[in-house]
Amino acid sequence: MNNTYIVNYGGLLVDLSCAFTETYKLYTGISIGILFIITMFGNSLVLLCICKYREQFKGSYYIMIGNLALTDLLFGFVSIYIIYC
Repeated sequence: MNNTYIVNYGGLLVDLSCAFTETYKLYTGISIGILFIITMFGNSLVLLCICKYREQFKGSYYIMIGNLALTDLLFGFVSIYIIYC
């Protein structure tokens, strides 16, 4: 069976066969998983600190930081869901 996957990018033929090997899928999955865990831990820690020390973190700057952390959490969950489901 021929396992070639050739794509035409504006007249340039590109062989993407190596992108679909089992080793590539394994390393990509592990890398994405590690980045997902680090991102979720960091953003959760930011939100926890903002909620726990609410009196110290008043103002629009901390609201923006909290919103960015929450948005990054939601985007991380949605993108992982789209990639693996």
